[in-house]
Amino acid sequence: MDSSVRGWLFQDHDAPLIPPSWLGLWQVWGFDAVELARPRGGAKLAKMVGLDRAVEGICDAVGAFQPRFWSGAVCSEYVDDGSSLLGDLPLMSTTVDVLSKRHIGAGSDLALVAAMSREDLREHPMALLDLSMALESWWPNRERSPLWQALREESTLEDVALALIREYIAADGNRLDDAWVGYLQRRHSWGAPSATLQAIADEAGVTRERIRQIEIRVGQFKGLRKWPLPDVVADALEAVQLADFRDVRSAVVDAGLATDDDWTPSEVVHLLEWFGYSAAAAALEQRFDLVELESEAARQGLVEHVKAVRTARSASGLLQLTGVHLVDGTPLTREQVESALSAAYTRVFIVEGWALATIQRMSQLETAAAKQLGILSPLHAAELYEGLDRVRRQRQADPLPPVSVTLELLRHAGAITLQGEWVEGATLPNEEDSLGSWLVALLQGADGFVLHKEVINRAAIADARNLSSLGVYYLFNPCVRSTGHYAGLIRLVGAAPTPEQEAHASAVAKVTRVPTDVNWRATHDGMDLEVTVGSNLLGSGVLQPPKALIDQWPANGAAIACWCHREFKGRVSPSNGALVGLSALLVHHTLDHGLREGNLLVLRLEDEMLRAVPQ
Repeated sequence: MDSSVRGWLFQDHDAPLIPPSWLGLWQVWGFDAVELARPRGGAKLAKMVGLDRAVEGICDAVGAFQPRFWSGAVCSEYVDDGSSLLGDLPLMSTTVDVLSKRHIGAGSDLALVAAMSREDLREHPMALLDLSMALESWWPNRERSPLWQALREESTLEDVALALIREYIAADGNRLDDAWVGYLQRRHSWGAPSATLQAIADEAGVTRERIRQIEIRVGQFKGLRKWPLPDVVADALEAVQLADFRDVRSAVVDAGLATDDDWTPSEVVHLLEWFGYSAAAAALEQRFDLVELESEAARQGLVEHVKAVRTARSASGLLQLTGVHLVDGTPLTREQVESALSAAYTRVFIVEGWALATIQRMSQLETAAAKQLGILSPLHAAELYEGLDRVRRQRQADPLPPVSVTLELLRHAGAITLQGEWVEGATLPNEEDSLGSWLVALLQGADGFVLHKEVINRAAIADARNLSSLGVYYLFNPCVRSTGHYAGLIRLVGAAPTPEQEAHASAVAKVTRVPTDVNWRATHDGMDLEVTVGSNLLGSGVLQPPKALIDQWPANGAAIACWCHREFKGRVSPSNGALVGLSALLVHHTLDHGLREGNLLVLRLEDEMLRAVPQ
């Protein structure tokens, strides 16, 4: 059984491991409900049929077997108060990501989450099961959780670290005594002196290899689940920030948040990772590194030089070594710039008067290259460079170095290898379930890997994707390109559609295009509009009404709102004979009210407020 399944099972509690509302469904797989309800019953199921396959099969058949499940009423009965939040549940990180895409975050009321319809999670069965299990099995039995107990008490960093270790040991299914909690605490130096594998092995009376195996098995759960962040950890981070990230030991002890005075920056970062907050841990680690670099720069008398280098460095991580000046206008020599770069960044690569500099992590330039190579490798150098320049333009950064210099910098950084005019190297997938990965998948399924924007927009509406963000992707995403002799065509990076394929993609959009039509009438305090929503309006948010309507539109524009009490930033204003600024309202209606091409959108203008009204 893989680690994600074991991480889901919460094997430390006596609560049933299968959500009660799912028991009847799982019986269709030939498992007895009593057997499934026992501790480790879910583990048996996962081993026999594979958890992913079981869950997907249940989701496919759920309507026939237990429609009540989809109402959300089953889960809501387990939430007994209105003060708990979604962030109180230890959900898998993948579940948190799925919910966040639906604007459901840690601050969402748990009762509302429990009562919502589950139908929109049908495409994410593991997230659906994880949320159901947390609400039905873990939440009613949360008092048995070591970490929950630590959350409810006055705790120190050492207390919550020990509780988290106990949760991880239990998730692995090991029946280890409490001495092992102390051994693992010492391996991580969380409020205890660090110890080698051999020292712990001698103390435990086992082999060094046995200690290593336990450490690896327990450590594989790091980041799989996002646990509620204890107040003591949040307070420790605040104390560290108030200390300007410079003296972690004194900051946490003086604030009464730890009993041990040997907490180091790396140990705090590592603890945050184990709680499932990898992005925050990475940002914190970078901040600690930055402070250390600044301290070293101060020791070397390079503070002003470092400030000048950071100001001159572009968002892509690039810097031209000539033309760097201090605040008073004094130019720095190349040697001074290189010394300042070494003091300010941990990764510095120099080619022909240009530098690529970052602190530990990949630069934006390297990330943009890896995302393109994740779709097609090898990739032509000119094609890769075009993608890099798209990202540069989005960030409004300085122009890139020449192609040869840019590629050499990436090669020195270890991001790519060059074979003539072709490039290979490290790859990065698009973020799972992101708009970028959706767009890439859509183009990969198209003939010639090319589609018209209007066809993409229709697919986005059908899949409840954000139309306004698509416009940014068309312009700046490194993994797609505008292409062809026909306006509005988008191709995948590395694709070379034939003229026939481009003509076909354009023709499909043309024959399915819906025109926008506007009927309007003036009222005593404004006007009413009936808009037949067409392709161009959905794609651009620009309405081309009759001139008489433009003439009567408020000169300062109109604020925007919907009948559901949602209000939007910006104003709908006249510009060159058109009304611009409708994108936010249209996106809201496509995502939340099911607006489609050809539908009627009724708008009412009163007192410089444009409001969508129900038909």
